[in-house]
Parts: sequence; C-alpha cells; structure tokens
Amino acid sequence: MITESVLKQVRDRLGPLSEQAELAVIEVVKIMCRTNEPPVSPAITEEAEDGNFKGVNVVLDEYKSWSDDRKLQYQTEGENANAKWIEKQMHDLNALWLIVIDGKIIASGPLLRTFLHDEDFDKLCENTGKYPFVFFSPRMFYMG
Repeated sequence: MITESVLKQVRDRLGPLSEQAELAVIEVVKIMCRTNEPPVSPAITEEAEDGNFKGVNVVLDEYKSWSDDRKLQYQTEGENANAKWIEKQMHDLNALWLIVIDGKIIASGPLLRTFLHDEDFDKLCENTGKYPFVFFSPRMFYMG
C-alpha cells in the first residue's frame, strides 16, 4: 500500500517512469521499511496555520470503495489545493513527508525510512476512520 502510494506520488510529480525507475523506487521503499529506525517521528498536533489547509478527509470505507484513479485524484486535489501550505510546513518542520487529517499534521519525518510502516498506517486509518492526505517532498527523490 505504501509502495503504491509512493509510486503514485513520484509519477504525479515527475511524470511517467521507466520500468527501471519504478523498480528503483519500489526497492528503496522496501529497504527503508526494513530499517530498524523508529517508524514515525513524534506526532505533531498543531492546527493548520490560520486554517489554510483546504480539503476534507474522506471516510475510510468510502476511500476503500474508490478506483485507483479516484484515489489518486483525491490525493492530487489535496496536494494542488495546498501546495504552498505543504511547502511551508515541510520547511518549518524540516520534513520530507507529512500525514494530514482534518487539517492537522499528525505525523511527519525528515527521511523516508521514518515513514509509517504499512501496519501502522493501516492502524492510523482504522483508528481515525479517515484516509489521510499523505504528502512527500520532491526533494526526497533527488540524488545529489
């Protein structure tokens, strides 16, 4: 689930990927998920600055019923509507990824390996009853 989410984010930001590029992304996600690092940074409970975050998280059961295209559209719309807010939050938190529910950042991290493991992400969804917006910084995918 996380692997597909990351692949969709990369495709959305960079366009179509070659088969080799997709395999590289998949392998990186697998490697990062196997590390012994803590699965998530401490939760951040600050409200969205000035209520700027636009969008409503979908109920989990509804999200599960959607097609892959509709799921990608949900994420893309959230990202497009909040691009400046996301960029500011990532800068302020020195984060490369954010998880947002109801306009609040509930988790963030400076590295991909600190992203929630699949089981923890699923628990988060079940506990809140909502599917979060997940944002990755394009900086995560640049080598240099």
